[in-house]
Amino acid sequence: MLNIRRHARASTVDVALRRDADWLAIEVRDDGVGFATAGRGLGLQSMKERARLLGGVCTVETMPSRGTRITARLPLAAVPRRA
Repeated sequence: MLNIRRHARASTVDVALRRDADWLAIEVRDDGVGFATAGRGLGLQSMKERARLLGGVCTVETMPSRGTRITARLPLAAVPRRA
């Protein structure tokens, strides 16, 4: 939320958390300024990598002047760590 405040200049932010049998889905959507290239920043890449390490996925959708939506889908079951 801090990055949205710092960078997006959004007037609204929606956060949704959903659970189904085996997955947790988190979505953060804002109506801010968006940006030209999704996934370019270190923070966005880090979120994607952390989701992948947990066996999930994180996607970033954005358009300049149209806002941004970040969605993470994570398994609820423990994922064994690889060395």
